[in-house]
Amino acid sequence: MRELAVEAAAGEAVYLGYSGIHNGTLRWEGPQGVIEFKQSESWLPPRRRGQLIGKFGGYTVYRKREKGDFYLAFLAGEGAEPRLDLRIAGSALDGSKRDEPLLNRLLQHSGTSARCDRSYAYGWGVIMGDESVVSGPGDE
Repeated sequence: MRELAVEAAAGEAVYLGYSGIHNGTLRWEGPQGVIEFKQSESWLPPRRRGQLIGKFGGYTVYRKREKGDFYLAFLAGEGAEPRLDLRIAGSALDGSKRDEPLLNRLLQHSGTSARCDRSYAYGWGVIMGDESVVSGPGDE
């Protein structure tokens, strides 16, 4: 999924939840519950970003309830304005400060040191027949 990397620890799993034309979803499952990371390059920027909670793995993250989402994560764009990249929500998140250590551990930009053993894709290529699972363990 473009620049996003989500690293699972023992007892956790990350898999493709959805792959469509304009967006894709990675689903993390762990002892705390579920988190969905919805990624798209076609979202309009929100009028208000919400409360800044910090920078995690290359993302600037804001707490905001918008259409059921707890968090909005932005990446620095090619211009001066960061672009909305992720909407983050799930039963493992309650919108409090307790979410921050989990987000800090899970959210990684692919330019960081995350070790990915599987890559997922979304977009027209997938709709037209390309694989949504780009690579996996042992694929080289």
